[in-house]
Order: sequence, then structure tokens, then C-alpha cells
Amino acid sequence: MPSKKKFAKKGEGWVTYIESKKRYKAGIQIGGVTIERLGESRSEAIKRRDAVARGRFSGSFGELTPSSKVRDLIRTYLIDRESDSKPSTHSARESILRLYVEPHIGDIPLEKLSPSHISAMLRNLEKSGGTDGKGLSPQTATHARKQANAILHWAQIRELVTRNVASGDFVKSPRVEQTTRAMTREEWKDLQKAIVDEPLRALVHLAVGSGLRRGELLGLTWQDLDLESEHATLRVVRTMNRETGKGLVIGSPKTRGSKRTIHLSKTVVAELLAYRQKQDETKSAIVADGIQWGSKFPKMRWMFTNGIGNPIEGDYFGKELARMTDEAGIDRYSPHELRHTCASFAIASGVQLKELSEYLGHSGVTETARTYAHLYIASRVETADKIEAFTYGKK
Repeated sequence: MPSKKKFAKKGEGWVTYIESKKRYKAGIQIGGVTIERLGESRSEAIKRRDAVARGRFSGSFGELTPSSKVRDLIRTYLIDRESDSKPSTHSARESILRLYVEPHIGDIPLEKLSPSHISAMLRNLEKSGGTDGKGLSPQTATHARKQANAILHWAQIRELVTRNVASGDFVKSPRVEQTTRAMTREEWKDLQKAIVDEPLRALVHLAVGSGLRRGELLGLTWQDLDLESEHATLRVVRTMNRETGKGLVIGSPKTRGSKRTIHLSKTVVAELLAYRQKQDETKSAIVADGIQWGSKFPKMRWMFTNGIGNPIEGDYFGKELARMTDEAGIDRYSPHELRHTCASFAIASGVQLKELSEYLGHSGVTETARTYAHLYIASRVETADKIEAFTYGKK
């Protein structure tokens, strides 16, 4: 390929399928520089590759020097990573960098940035770093440190800095206490009595019974439910989230392990079928009145919908869940804490770490162990008590 050509045109570059990653890789070499990007499909990989190529060779990537300021690095880094990230991931990354990193170290030249600058940023974030002037949680401050680490790692590879002063070798993140909250069995019983309205009732039962993430729940269609086999299964293949400036966006699950098929209990299946019957009745009435059912995504048969067939959104789910927990007289829980509740119940019932990791769609057992280690410790203590009671006749 002639080096003077800047952007990939039809037939230029290359695309390969990476079996180990189950993804396509599109590459191109321009002026001695190789650019490669991954994608779920061939076209997505090419789109991501070409977007980076355009940014790199239209000047966006050639302006940085060691004397550039951190804010310029952030701008360039975000351009580079956007085409290789899920929209939700990029949006979260951008928010953290813009709100919490740039205001504190944005004006410092890269060559003068030191570990003391990062440490001061973390102290200030915990003291008064919120948009309302209040201190941020250690967990949010840790996210800021990790993003600072990411941009400086990116810069170090490109020889813009000689060391990554935000890495763990120089700066430690604030200590984050285990914050996973889950309902008790008593609270769950009370909540079941309080939730009578659909689709919230079926949605909550599925959330607690499956441990799906909020976006995974809202991205389900009825075609994902398989009732033909001996045991009912549910395919998790997409997500539904609202992205800033883009509206509702259909995306891919969080990790490759998040794309999975899980088995459902008979109770959860019964709740889903009862809800589907009510949904079909509502749809028939709406269509009879001349109103289009599901106008936002007419080709999709969403599982959880509002009164006119459009998918319900995460904010609605959260607000309705808060209202229902209030009516049940229990503590408020978020949709994600229903996932923790599922994990808590699974551990208490004896489900092993590996099986739980696969069921929840974690990237590996390490993530599961890190998130729920305290619950497994409690479970082991309970096991020891049971053995003692049986062995020595103690109650």
C-alpha cells in the first residue's frame, strides 16, 4: 500500500478473525505506523480502525510533546480510545477525567507532573472534589486515580513521559471498604408482598433470580427466553442503556463472559409468563386504538416495556424499585443491589465460586472472589457451626 495514502478505502488494510477473542481485528499501515482495532463484527472493526486513522493523521495525535499540558493529553487520549470502547465505557471514562482529573492536574505540563500532584489530587477529591463542593467517596477517588494511571500509561508508551506517576508504584488508591449490599431473606419476603404492578414484579423476580445487570435485564426480548427445552433458559446477548446525547442505545454485555445462557427457576418462569399474558392484553388494546406498539424499536419484541411497548429505562426501574421498597417498609435497594442479593442467596445456598462467576457473567473467578469474599467467609463460618452442631450435638 502506498505510504502517502492516509485513510483506509475499500479493499485496503486487512481484517482477521481472532478465534481466542471471538472478535474481528481490522488493521492498516500508514507511513510506517500500524493501526489495529477490534470489533464484534467485521464492519465494526473497520469503522473503529478508520476512526483512529483519521484522528491520528489529521493532526490530533501529532501535537503532543512532553511540554504539553495534562488537559491536552486527556483530549487526545479520549479521541484515541473512543473508537475502541463501548459507548457506556467511554462516557464513564470521559466523565471521570473531565470532572475529577482535569480540574486538579489539567494545567500541569507532562514533564513536570509528579507523584505529589496525584496524591494532592486524591486528597482534594476526598475533601471537596464533588461537583457540589462536598467530598467524594474513596471509591470515586480510586476511579479518578485509575483513569489518571490509564492516560499516563498511554503517554508513557508514546514516550511523552518517562514514568507513570499515577501508577501503584508511586501512589496508592484510597482504601475502599466492601460496600456490596444485599437484601435479607426477610426483606425479600416483604418486598414480594409489596410488588404487584407489572412489569416491575416480573422484572424484580428475574433480577433476584438471575443476577443480571440492569442493562442486561432491560435489553432482553421474548425471543431470548427458551421454554422448549427441558429446563427454561435465558440468553443474555445485549444491553439497553441511555447514553448522554444519544438516547437509548443497544449495546453488548460488559465482557465476553457476560454473553451467556442461564437456567431459570420455575418460580421466575411462572412470573414471566403471567406478566407476558398481561403485556399481550395491553398490546391488543393499544393496537385496537390505532396506536403503534413499540414505536422506538418496532422490530424488537422487548420483554420489559411501558404502556405503549417501548423498553422501560434504567431511571424508571430505579425509582419504581425505591417506591416499592418504601411501601414494603424495608431499606431502599438499587437495581444493582438486586444482583448482589442474587449472589448472596446463591452463596448462602452453597453455590461454589466458579459456578456463581459463570452465572453472573463475571470476567473470571477473581472478580467474583473480590466482590463477594466477605460473604464466602460468612458462609464458611456457618458451615463450621453446622458441622459442630452435628458432631457434638450442639444447637
